[in-house]
Amino acid sequence: MVATMALPVVRPDLSLRRNQISDLLVGDWSKAAIAAFLILAAGVALLGQTCWRLGRRPTSSVLFLYAVATAVAGLTTPTSVNHNVAALTAFLAGPIAVATATWLSRRARIVLTIALIGSFALWPLGIGLGERVTVYGEILFFAFLSATAEHMPAPPQ
Repeated sequence: MVATMALPVVRPDLSLRRNQISDLLVGDWSKAAIAAFLILAAGVALLGQTCWRLGRRPTSSVLFLYAVATAVAGLTTPTSVNHNVAALTAFLAGPIAVATATWLSRRARIVLTIALIGSFALWPLGIGLGERVTVYGEILFFAFLSATAEHMPAPPQ
């Protein structure tokens, strides 16, 4: 989150509203942007590992998918097909991860899933703004998941 907010400050040629997050992968600060993508991927992979260890296989699998897609997006050229497929996969994996988080109440899952899917509605108002709201929502969910992972009830047998 910090990198996607800070990089436009050092890249005044990019608009927070109009430029995609991936636009940060090109230019003088590309290494910092790549690092931000890889750090997010690593953090989500570790969270996926925790969920796996706790028996939350569906959520874990989706988190691993998100992590791999984020890493691929960060390591590929923003205009490439590989980048676009990976980025779309990561964006869609967030709401799916919420929906599979069965230890959350049904109501919480519905509200969080609708909020994440609803964030896509902001994209026509400015692709950069819409992407950022979606990514920040996903990261906040991952942070919540990380903070509560050890307190998850055991999955039904």
